[in-house]
Amino acid sequence: MSTENELELKIDAVITWVDGNDLNWQKKINKYLKVKKDFSKKKNLVRYNSIGEIDITIKSILKFAPFIKKIFLVTDDQKPLSFQELQLKAKKLNRELILVDHKIIFKNYEEFLPCFNSCSIGNMLYKIPDLSEKFIIFNDDTFLMRLTKPSDFFYNDFPVIRGKWEKYY
Repeated sequence: MSTENELELKIDAVITWVDGNDLNWQKKINKYLKVKKDFSKKKNLVRYNSIGEIDITIKSILKFAPFIKKIFLVTDDQKPLSFQELQLKAKKLNRELILVDHKIIFKNYEEFLPCFNSCSIGNMLYKIPDLSEKFIIFNDDTFLMRLTKPSDFFYNDFPVIRGKWEKYY
């Protein structure tokens, strides 16, 4: 179903990200935990550890999903160190990389901030300003490995929820 019309579709990408290495973020989450986490211990850091995978995620979208014109990076008052470099890379490809704070998606629900629940955050993504009706959600450690097309994600104007299992030889 790859057609010329696929390039005309407006499809955005949304990535949720947290930098668990950020000391301010660690203090913020500990403020709300009954049992505080000692982030100097690997077992407590591993779930939130940031090792630059967000760079690979964004670069993979830029390289392997040319139909995506806007990439929204959703985070809680954080910005990857490489954000400006990635933003310039996107701009050179006639694409946009936009930082969206939780305060934006939780507008009128500020009493629920800060929010550390990925399901709650995911449920608010539709409130991103200028987000296309069709968008693809990426985790910060989801990488595209080859060229994709809109029909890999949408079929007959509906999102592809489940793929088809095939034997791999």
